[in-house]
Amino acid sequence: YLYLRKPGYIPATVSKMNVYLGLDCGGSSSRALAVTDQGETVFQGTSGAANVSSTPDARLRRNLASALKSAPCP
Repeated sequence: YLYLRKPGYIPATVSKMNVYLGLDCGGSSSRALAVTDQGETVFQGTSGAANVSSTPDARLRRNLASALKSAPCP
């Protein structure tokens, strides 16, 4: 479940929903996409390479963290 919050806004109630995260981890870039059950995009992020076969572990972790940096908190 994900609790959606808009920056600077504290709602009286917080909506709860299922969110699915997809990762495209390539040799030159990586992309993250989070969508709801209804297919609504909740988050998109991009960063550098994150291919498990060719990207060094420390760089892969940094790039995935960067791609997900602005994602809503669970």
